[in-house]
Amino acid sequence: MQSTIINIDQMDDEGSADSISQILLSMQGVEEVRVSLRDCLASVQFDEARTSPARMADKLAAAGFPSIISIPTPHSGRAGACCGGCGGA
Repeated sequence: MQSTIINIDQMDDEGSADSISQILLSMQGVEEVRVSLRDCLASVQFDEARTSPARMADKLAAAGFPSIISIPTPHSGRAGACCGGCGGA
């Protein structure tokens, strides 16, 4: 299981946040989606053997939600976050 963070443009209201969640959850291999309307982000848990962040971004773009995949930092595994376990190295 992998995780990724997707920055999503044009997520303006609860309706669009719900649509984004439904779009991603409809994809084979997507296990969990958490959408932040405030931050215009979706955090996605997925099976990398069945889908990829690029496929998710393509599906969102086709539905009118252009997006950018965040690149996780090597030591934290999450974009923009640090667990502190390695001291930031």
